[in-house]
Amino acid sequence: MFSLFALGGAVGLQTLHANHVAGCFRGVFDAGSPLSAIGDCERTGSGYRVGAVGLQLVSVPFGALGGHFLGRGAALRHDKARNMAPIAGPGGGLLGIGVLSLIATRAVFLTDRYKNRCAHEGVEVCARKNQLLLDTTANLSYAAITFGALMLAYAGAYKRERGRRLGALSPSFGRGYAGLTLQGAF
Repeated sequence: MFSLFALGGAVGLQTLHANHVAGCFRGVFDAGSPLSAIGDCERTGSGYRVGAVGLQLVSVPFGALGGHFLGRGAALRHDKARNMAPIAGPGGGLLGIGVLSLIATRAVFLTDRYKNRCAHEGVEVCARKNQLLLDTTANLSYAAITFGALMLAYAGAYKRERGRRLGALSPSFGRGYAGLTLQGAF
């Protein structure tokens, strides 16, 4: 549940950051300031950006932790073991897609900054459009990573807890005795 709040908080902080930067851009362009003042707009709003990235990063371990506890609880509630492949497979896929999407988006935008593709549109419009795209893909990527980690942790914890619950019969030997030991939860 905390993962959802963290992802929602990240989206909120990114919205505040975008509004701050857009307002600052308008102030720079309306006042006829030099374009070098645009960098100051981004720097003064960097607290929003750092907070959003921090919340996105925090959502992943909390999602995995939540999945672990949900998986353990489900294993204790179910009388018959269930197949976890339908949960673990898509979870791994979501995690992989999220990581690849995050890396690809960052790589495209890093190379885009050096090509200066904003010259034909105007800096304000281009920066706002690209920032919206970057924020949206980052949010979707972190959501996929978080829920993929949750699903994988759920499946792993379920399988581990079911293995403990089933019990084991093993031979036992000691000084002066031999027998069988039955272990497990009953």
